[in-house]
Amino acid sequence: MNAAEMAALLRDCDAELVCVGHTHCPFEYRAGEVHVVNPGAVSLSVTEDKGASYALLDVEGDEYSVQHYSVPYDRAKVIDQLNRMRHPGRGYLINHLSDR
Repeated sequence: MNAAEMAALLRDCDAELVCVGHTHCPFEYRAGEVHVVNPGAVSLSVTEDKGASYALLDVEGDEYSVQHYSVPYDRAKVIDQLNRMRHPGRGYLINHLSDR
């Protein structure tokens, strides 16, 4: 989504902070007065390091801050579990989780 599309979606939004997800890509974006935050994904991250990403929201009174984090996890263990349980989508998932 480009900046113009994001601004159009948020045109009538009266919130200061909007949290979104499902893209597996952590980001922060400001569209006028609206702060949009995506914490990313704890698995199947689309970041270069493929780490588990999350965000912490700290609120004090009328002020807030957002901190993004990415931590490594044992992707090989997840791949092993997918194979052992014969997950129907394991080919796609393993391809994404692999270092290739």
